[in-house]
Amino acid sequence: MKKSRIVDIIIISTLAIAVTACMVVYLWRFTGGISTEQEVFGQFGDYLGGVVGTLVSLFSLVYIYKTYRKQVEFSEHEMELSYKQQFEASFFSLLQNHRSILLSLAYDKVKGNDFMNKVSEELQVRLMDREYDLDSITYENRFHEEDIVCSIYEQVYNIYGSQLGHYFRNLYHILSYVEHSSVKDKKQYIDLVQGQLSNSELFVLFYDGLSRYGKKRMYPLLESYGLLENVNYSDFDYFARHQGIFYPMTKFKYGLDSISKIVFLGGIHGVGKNTMCTVIKQGMDINHLTASDLIKWSEISPDVNNKEVGDVDETQNRLIAALRGAIEPSKEYILDGHFCLLRPGGDISRVPFETFRAINPCAIAVMTEKPSIISKRLSLRNNKEYSVDLIRAFQQEEISWAKVVASKLNIPFLEIHGNNPKTLEVFLRDSF
Repeated sequence: MKKSRIVDIIIISTLAIAVTACMVVYLWRFTGGISTEQEVFGQFGDYLGGVVGTLVSLFSLVYIYKTYRKQVEFSEHEMELSYKQQFEASFFSLLQNHRSILLSLAYDKVKGNDFMNKVSEELQVRLMDREYDLDSITYENRFHEEDIVCSIYEQVYNIYGSQLGHYFRNLYHILSYVEHSSVKDKKQYIDLVQGQLSNSELFVLFYDGLSRYGKKRMYPLLESYGLLENVNYSDFDYFARHQGIFYPMTKFKYGLDSISKIVFLGGIHGVGKNTMCTVIKQGMDINHLTASDLIKWSEISPDVNNKEVGDVDETQNRLIAALRGAIEPSKEYILDGHFCLLRPGGDISRVPFETFRAINPCAIAVMTEKPSIISKRLSLRNNKEYSVDLIRAFQQEEISWAKVVASKLNIPFLEIHGNNPKTLEVFLRDSF
């Protein structure tokens, strides 16, 4: 039953009960029965009108307000619908214009899609001609690697730039138009743009976003909306490394993300995740990865016992890039880490959802323990005192955000209290 219908029934029922109650009270308290005198009936009418009339006036105001709200909502809906229609008209016009620009691209008798295929092939050849050291392509060395690939891209751009510049400026204009609009589901429009781009276009766009032409404005949009998620160059072995270190927040569909199985085990510092995973490994053929090891926490903080994180985004980018370099296809992993981090000054910060989208776990579990026990563990292990109240708030936020992430990713969730490896093992076997 609709909410408005329920309100109507309540109001009518209340009025009926009020009228009946007024009659009963009046007859019982003042007359002792039904009077035959006209004066008494006049007094009763004044009494009934005073009580019931007040209620009717009150409920009339309620209905007036409801009518006003409906008019406002209708007006807002009409305005929203009108804005959406105007936005879509401009959007599809821009999209059509971009298609026309693509078809107009030409170089040495090569036009349209063939032009982009030619640019992509030449870029790939130049990148593959370089002598690669796979071990050197790491997140820590990403700026050096970026300088090298951007220099190679610059060589290609010097040949085709007169055409590519116009193409990418128009593409940025479309993405920016969506980004700065007021439409609700911007991602669906970005996906429509993505659907118009061939693999060659995505590949060239991948490196253009890193270059001086696209780094400042185009790159943030590519990462924010995962526009490059469908790019696929499986015959370029080192491209997977470039994906991980240059676009850590993009969930590429044709990479290790799609074939590796990872269960993310969360829990605040001192809850006992490492101990739990050590026991689990004895009974299962599973690989255990630790977020702090992947991030190389010792390189970020001179004090390994310091659990406060200054730059959350930087640490998460390091994690994703390192994870993509560590996992192998078809193997099963349990990755222990955190859903929330402690900032300097004791502030609690949630790890961005994009991090978990990039990790692409098949299930999520979170460990909990009594705050007093965690406090003692951290005191003994790190020689640093954490208040029980802080740990309690920290753990509650960890659990709350873990549930939200699991819900958004639509994957299984388990909350484990204390060291209970059997429960976790059953959950892992069911999840893989």
